[in-house]
Amino acid sequence: MSKLKIVFWSLIAGFFGLVIAQNQSYFMARQTLDVNLYFGRYSIPELPNLLFLLVFFLIGFLMAYFFGLYDKFKHNKALKNLNQQLTSRAETIARLETENDSLKSAMEETHSKKQIKETAVQEEKNMTEPDQEPEA
Repeated sequence: MSKLKIVFWSLIAGFFGLVIAQNQSYFMARQTLDVNLYFGRYSIPELPNLLFLLVFFLIGFLMAYFFGLYDKFKHNKALKNLNQQLTSRAETIARLETENDSLKSAMEETHSKKQIKETAVQEEKNMTEPDQEPEA
């Protein structure tokens, strides 16, 4: 994948280099930039078109980066909140499983004691009742 990225970006850079080389007269032509606002007029001295293109590209790139940065912080905050919820719910599950295990063991003890009592009562009944001989 790394080699594929290198080839891809090399082709892109080569393409841009080819476009600039073939249109060098346009990119190196000098122009001024005049901004006429209601409250003032601003004029930038003559600069090559290539410099204007690079500056405006950089400004657009930075604007997109900063707008994306806001979303990144927002998503990181949401992710942090979700991780906290996950941790608290995992702790609740562990606590409930422990409680469930303790209730099961208590129930098993009660059930086994009940069986012992029933067995003892049954044996006592068997001992107190006289053996009856079958009638013929």
